[in-house]
Amino acid sequence: MISVQWLSTPLVLLGTIFMLTSIVVSVKAFKGVPLLLRRRWRSMTGLIFFFLIGYIFFLFVQINQLPFPLELVTSTIFLGGSIFVFLVINLTRTTILKIKAGDKHISEINEAMFRKNEELVQEIFTRRQAEDKLLTITATANDAIVMVNENEQITFWNKAATRIFGYAEEEAQGRNIHSLLAPNREQQANRPAPTALLPHDTPPGLGRTFENYGLRKDGARIPVEVSLSPVLITGKWHAVGIVKDISERRKAEEQIKASLQGKELLLREIHHMVKNNMQIVSSLLRLQARQVSDRKTIETLESSQNRIMAMALIHETLYQSNDLTNIRTGDYIKNLALNLFDTSKSSPNRVKLTTDIEDVPMGVDTAIPCGLVINELVTNCLKHAFPQGSTGEIKITFRRTTDADTDYQLNISDNGQGLPPELDISTTKSLGLHLVVNLTERQLRGRIEVRRQNGTEFRLAFKEIIYKKRT
Repeated sequence: MISVQWLSTPLVLLGTIFMLTSIVVSVKAFKGVPLLLRRRWRSMTGLIFFFLIGYIFFLFVQINQLPFPLELVTSTIFLGGSIFVFLVINLTRTTILKIKAGDKHISEINEAMFRKNEELVQEIFTRRQAEDKLLTITATANDAIVMVNENEQITFWNKAATRIFGYAEEEAQGRNIHSLLAPNREQQANRPAPTALLPHDTPPGLGRTFENYGLRKDGARIPVEVSLSPVLITGKWHAVGIVKDISERRKAEEQIKASLQGKELLLREIHHMVKNNMQIVSSLLRLQARQVSDRKTIETLESSQNRIMAMALIHETLYQSNDLTNIRTGDYIKNLALNLFDTSKSSPNRVKLTTDIEDVPMGVDTAIPCGLVINELVTNCLKHAFPQGSTGEIKITFRRTTDADTDYQLNISDNGQGLPPELDISTTKSLGLHLVVNLTERQLRGRIEVRRQNGTEFRLAFKEIIYKKRT
């Protein structure tokens, strides 16, 4: 018969081996295990050991009631407890190994989520910076910045808008934009409504600018300049308006306008006075001619009178014109030629005047020498082209050119007897032709050509004289 001592010793040894194996396995299995799981495992194993110790003590206290020896009981309990602890450790180890196998995948997911979070945080930060910049710009702008929706209700209102119109932001929100704009009757017909800028086919950024009158909270009307641009927000069109208070600019414009009107009136009076003075000189020459009996002297005085009247006509034309710096060539050239026909006492049935004149603006500095040239050439035709009551035609053609070196083309021709073949206009002693050459080549910086077929034709090409400040 096997003794109890002999049986209990292997049981204790076997239990010890199981216990040591469980401890080694638990230590190896718990490497890399989170702290929370390790603490729970230690708590559980501690309870098991305390349970075993308590149970053994209970058995020891009740030993007299047991039919088995104490060594056998304790050895059996120790072995069973060791086996139980071993099974619990291995089951836990299997679970831990499964968790550790998924750690790498979970770690990759965590890293991806961390990177995504960083990107979202950076994007939010960037947008926040852009919003702060926009708010700073709108808050510090000198001009009112107002946004209205498709119903023409105000949805944005900056500090400058409060300063210009007098309404706080809370008061302006939701108001109709037309309650702040009060155009006059002339502007009412041309005022573009904000809704006109909000069609669905309108590209963003395409705006327009117009002047209007703003209506302040206190009822005052102020001139404003409004720039409207359509903006697409969340699929709906809004109108963004930049409103500038132009009260100071209007005052400056009115002052400049009043100053210009005064200067215009003064310049108009100067032209009128110059014209009157020239007419006085012309009248003096006419009176002087009546006191002279020599025909050649009379013709000289009459020629001087015509030259003065050619210049006086320019000042008269400017005095009657809205433009005090340029004359209209159509009226001036034709009126000058008709005045020359009147002073020469030529019958319209004997000599016919034909004009083909382009009506273009010409500066005063160019018009005066041009008028003198026309005066000399037309006078020469009337005096010498049709002798002894012969009939004929004088034709005047004037055009603006597109040549690089000239601006105007003036042609004056007649079908009379023509110039003598031996006459050279560049060396002639005739005062009239001498004036024509000098005025054309030196003052007008042009060129002159003479054609002698079927009468005489003078072809002049010259440039506009650019005004230079007198010193």
